[in-house]
Amino acid sequence: MDSKVIYLAKTLSRTKRKDYENYVVNAIWNRVNDSRLVPVSQQYVKDSNGNYYFIDLYFPQLKIGIECDEGYHASHEQKVLDAEREATIIDVMKQVDGSDYTALHVDVTQPFEKVEEQINAHVDTIKKKISALNIQDGWTLTGKEAPYRLTSEASDIAEYFKDREYITIADDIIFPTNMEVYNNILGQSLTYWRFDSGEKFRDLSTKYGYEEGTFPWFPQLTIQKPTSSGYFNILSKDGTEIYEYIDDPKQNMQRKTEGRYIGKKRVVFTKAKDPLTGIKGYRFVGFFIGDHYDENGTITYKRIDDKFKIIKK
Repeated sequence: MDSKVIYLAKTLSRTKRKDYENYVVNAIWNRVNDSRLVPVSQQYVKDSNGNYYFIDLYFPQLKIGIECDEGYHASHEQKVLDAEREATIIDVMKQVDGSDYTALHVDVTQPFEKVEEQINAHVDTIKKKISALNIQDGWTLTGKEAPYRLTSEASDIAEYFKDREYITIADDIIFPTNMEVYNNILGQSLTYWRFDSGEKFRDLSTKYGYEEGTFPWFPQLTIQKPTSSGYFNILSKDGTEIYEYIDDPKQNMQRKTEGRYIGKKRVVFTKAKDPLTGIKGYRFVGFFIGDHYDENGTITYKRIDDKFKIIKK
């Protein structure tokens, strides 16, 4: 089946929404009726108070979002709570700042005629914005401007990065295994994926243009505190920090005393699952450096760049 059809079917039928939200989203999409637009459902957004929540429908090309409300304050508070429970790594990496887009609200508590008036008014606003911007076909865009995942196939990934100098967090690519990361980003020619953490090389030496101690890292990042034991690797809600600690206070304090990993740089790819397609693999989340330990021995890595220079073979 055509990938565009699959994307639209999955996007416009996200099960997180209530029935009335599905009605509003599909009504707006069908009435706008412009095949150049790429809709995004359940877009992760940061509001003016620093809280995060999901909006029901978002058009990246227009920077317009549709938000269904059941009485604004109660509805918004619930959305923030939902996001705290449900946000994924992919959501965080594709987040939008609320100050960078126009929110169009639909009060679904109103009578049918009033809801229809709001929908039609928003459709008119969207069409005017399309006309004013003279948008390109969103399905053909790549990189930062692309709201649509182009590929997750190994052969297509190789083609995508063939002539690129950098990988960025805007490259909406999931690598099936870390072998594709090594072969397309880290200049290797592996014929197998690596099961354990003993990477092909721990150090990206000066011959690649990187400082001694820089190395690739493939952690299992989470947004909330994990429930399993062992290493905990938590990504901040804005994606700019990683907090790492061990389920052993003694080891944490020993690492702090040694200053282990402070000043060391890591190119980070985390295991992730696309919430829309269900595709699993590795997603680039940035270039980080070990910054400091807190009083409990948790180390904070700060993102120093949202891109990484690709090592060519």
